[in-house]
Amino acid sequence: MMDTEKYRTGAIGAILDEYERAINDLKIVLSEVSDTDLATIVDTQTTDQDCRSIQTIMGHVVRSAYGYAIYIYQNLGENHAFRNTVLRKTAREYCEDLDAAFQFNVALFDKYPN
Repeated sequence: MMDTEKYRTGAIGAILDEYERAINDLKIVLSEVSDTDLATIVDTQTTDQDCRSIQTIMGHVVRSAYGYAIYIYQNLGENHAFRNTVLRKTAREYCEDLDAAFQFNVALFDKYPN
């Protein structure tokens, strides 16, 4: 059977392809998470507020997905503010946030291909 997937080219293309694959894998996992499970505190002992529930972990993941691109923008002289953590009520909302964060990264490399 012939592989019909389209891949980007070059080093940046490989990074974006892998990033997109990882995001899609995470979205598959999130699709199985109920709204109740999303917000349930599962680690009451941690001092890291980003690690208490799936919800707080996902808030951190989405913020970080923007953060790495923002670091690059800033290194290139652009003033982009870091985003705050947003706690969503549904896994579907986090999937949408992941898609938006990925597109933010794609836009970075479209603007700065080198």
